[in-house]
Amino acid sequence: MPFSPRKAKYYKELEAAVNVVHKACRICVDVQKSLFSDDRSVLEKNDNTPVTIADFSVQALISLVFRFELEILEIVKELEIAE
Repeated sequence: MPFSPRKAKYYKELEAAVNVVHKACRICVDVQKSLFSDDRSVLEKNDNTPVTIADFSVQALISLVFRFELEILEIVKELEIAE
């Protein structure tokens, strides 16, 4: 982090957020790579909607990190709002 824990009021939260974003990006890249077939065409579902495994994975990761590192028990999730 660019500053010491003593200088930032929310250092712990910022550190957790940066770490979870890094891990979430890795998940998204891995999922994206898995969506290509051997001939490099994108795999799609029958209804042509995007595959949402990355959404669910990132959402679960953020929930777990916030719960165990920051003791934040609930977050508002995009997929909950859409329902």
